Amino acid sequence: LTFAIGLTYPLAVRVLAADAADAALAAARVYSWNTVGAIVGALAGGFLLIPALRYEGAIRCAVVASLLLAFGAASLLLPLRKAWSAALLALPVAAFLLFHPAEPEALLRVSPLRGATGQLLYYGVGRSADVVVMREDNLLGLRTNGLPEAASSIKGALLTSGVEAWMPAVAVLARPDTARMLVVGYGGGNVLQAVPPSVRSIDVIELEPQVIAANRALAKLRAQDPLRDSRINLVLNDARGALNLSDARYDAIVSQPSHPWTAGASHLYTREFIQQAHDHLNPGGVYVQWMSTEYLDESLLRSMFATLAAVFPETRVYRTAPTTLMMMGSDQPIEPERNPAAVQRVLDSASLHYARIGLQAPEDLVAALALDDAGVRSLAAGEPLITDDDNRLAMSARFNRGNGLRARDIDALFEPYDPLTHADSFIHREIASQLDFGYIWRRLALAATPQNRQGLERLMRLADALGDSPRAVQLRYMMAMRLKQPDIARQLLADGVARWPDDGVLRYLSVEPELADLARDAGSPAARASLARLPAEAQLVFSGVVAATHQQWDQLRALDAQLSQVSWTAPWGLEAAQLRCEWRVRVKNPELRQEVGDEGIAIADRALNTEPDIFWYSLRAWSAVGTGRPEVELESIAGFAETLNGIARDMTPQEKALARERAQGLKPLLEQLGSEAALDPVRLQEVRDKMARALAALG
Repeated sequence: LTFAIGLTYPLAVRVLAADAADAALAAARVYSWNTVGAIVGALAGGFLLIPALRYEGAIRCAVVASLLLAFGAASLLLPLRKAWSAALLALPVAAFLLFHPAEPEALLRVSPLRGATGQLLYYGVGRSADVVVMREDNLLGLRTNGLPEAASSIKGALLTSGVEAWMPAVAVLARPDTARMLVVGYGGGNVLQAVPPSVRSIDVIELEPQVIAANRALAKLRAQDPLRDSRINLVLNDARGALNLSDARYDAIVSQPSHPWTAGASHLYTREFIQQAHDHLNPGGVYVQWMSTEYLDESLLRSMFATLAAVFPETRVYRTAPTTLMMMGSDQPIEPERNPAAVQRVLDSASLHYARIGLQAPEDLVAALALDDAGVRSLAAGEPLITDDDNRLAMSARFNRGNGLRARDIDALFEPYDPLTHADSFIHREIASQLDFGYIWRRLALAATPQNRQGLERLMRLADALGDSPRAVQLRYMMAMRLKQPDIARQLLADGVARWPDDGVLRYLSVEPELADLARDAGSPAARASLARLPAEAQLVFSGVVAATHQQWDQLRALDAQLSQVSWTAPWGLEAAQLRCEWRVRVKNPELRQEVGDEGIAIADRALNTEPDIFWYSLRAWSAVGTGRPEVELESIAGFAETLNGIARDMTPQEKALARERAQGLKPLLEQLGSEAALDPVRLQEVRDKMARALAALG
C-alpha cells in the first residue's frame, strides 16, 4: 500500500507533463498542490471526516476515493473504450456498495494503562479524542484515547461511591450554604449524580462533545441519567478558555479533569489554573481536586500540595481509597470535622442521597481525613510548584513505569501528620466524645487487608491514641477478631467488661456471638445476665432478634419505626438494619410488595456502602423480588458471587457452610431470571458463571 501511494507523485507529474520539457514545472505544481492537500487532508480528516464517519467509515471513504482517482487517472492517460471505462467505474461503485470494514475493536481496546476485555457498547471519534464505553462486569467504563476516565454502575448494581461521588458531597459538607457549583470534566457523570439536592445550579465544562454523546447513548443502561438533572448547564469548551470568557462566581468548584499528562488536561493541574479557579470562587468558596497517587512519586505529590497551598490559605486532604486523594482549598477555614453535629444536620437533610454514596455519619468524614492544613504545609515545605512553565506533572511517566506511590507508601508518608492516630490532634482533644471510634475503625478496616501491614498498623495506632479506655479495648478486640485470633479477642473483651462493667458497647460485644441462642432462651448464664445491662437501643435490637428467630414477622414489623431510629454507627446498627430488611423480604401482598421491596433495597444499599458483605447482597436480591426490578435481583446475585469469590479461601468451615446455604438459596432465583426479556442474556450468563465459580470456591 505504501509503495502504491508513493507511485502517485510521479504519476501525477506524468499526467501534467506533456513532454520532458514540462517535467520541472509539472513537478513544482504537483509538489505545491500535494502540500496544500496534505494540510487540508489533515485538518479535514481529523476534524471532519473521521469524527463524522468514524474509523471504518473513513477507511471506506479512502478506498472509494482512491478507486475514483485511479479511474480518473486512467481516463486521462489511456484511450479507453466506453466498455472499459464503464468497467473501471464499476470498481469504486462496487467498493462503495460492498466494502464495509468492521469496527477496529482490537485498536479500541488498546490502552497505555490497561487493556479492556469487556463488551464494547459505544465508540465515537471526537476532535480531541476517541471515546469508548465498555461494559466491564457491572460497570460502564468510559475511556478517551484508551485511558480509563470513569466507571459508572449499570442499572440494578450498587451505585459507585468513590472519590467522584464524594467530591461534590464533601464540598457541601464544608460549605453547607453552597448554591452554585462548577464541575470541570463530565466523565461518566458520577460527580453530577452525587451533587446534593441542596445545590441549586451546576455548570459543567467538558472539552470533548463525544463524551456527552456517549453518556446520552447509554443512559438507558444506567439507574440514573445525570443529564436529565434540570440544574445542569453544560458548557462545551476547554475549562481555562471557558473561565476566561465568564465572570461567573461559584460557591464550590470540583475539578476532575483527565489524566495529568494528556494534552487537554495537563494545564488543569497547574498553579495558574488553580489561581483562575480561586478567582471564580465566592468568598469562603471551596475548590476540590482529585488525584490518584499511582501517577505520582513523592516529590510530585509534595509539589501538588505546595501548589494548592500557594493559592489557598486553608487546605485539607481526604483519602477516599488507598491510592486516591481528594484535595480541598479555600480562603477561609474549612474544618467540617470539628463540628460533627453540623455535619449530621447536613446529612440528615438528604439522608438517602448521602447514604447511597457512602456518607452515613460524621465519622465517615473523619475516617477519610488524611491531612489537615498543618499536615499539607509540612509536606509541601520547600517543594517546587507545578506551573504552566514547569509542569513536571505533565511529563511524569510514573504510572507507566509502575513505580507510582502505592497504598503502603502513602501510609508511611502521611503517618507523622495523621490527625486520626495522634492523641494530641483536634480529633482526640476536641471531638472524641462525639465520635464512634468503633465505626471509624470498621470503615478504615475495609482497606486494611492482612497483606497491607501499614494499614493494620494504622488501626493499631488508632487504638493506642484512645489510651486506657473502653474504646481502645473495643478496637483491639475487633483487630483480634479480624486477624482470626478469637481466644485473644475473648480475653480482651472479658478483661474490658471486668474493668468497665457499665460500658454498654463492651457488654453488647460480649453477648453478640450468643444473640441467636439467647433469643431461643439458651446461651450462657453470663450472657443472659448481661442482657439487662445493655443500652436501650441494644435491648430493642435484641427484641427484634427474638421476633425474627421465632418468625414473628408482624411483631418485628411493629418494631420497625423504633428500629429505624437506632444509631447507624453503633455496633448493633447493622443488626437493626438487617431486622428491618428481614420482615420486608417476607411480605407477599402484591399491593405492598413494591413499596416494602424498594425500602428493603434502600436499606441493603446503605449497609453495603458501610460494610460490603455477601449477606447483604442476598438480602438485596430477595428484597427486589416482586418489585418489577429484575436487574436489581441479577446484579445483587452478581455482587454476592463476586464478593464470595474474593473471600472464600479465608472463610472458616462454618462460614463456608452458611455461604453455601445462601448461594443455593439464590440459585433458583437466578434461574427464574432467565425468562426475563428485559435482561441482557450475555450479562445473565456472566452472572451464572460467577455463581458457579463461587460455589466451586467453597469446595
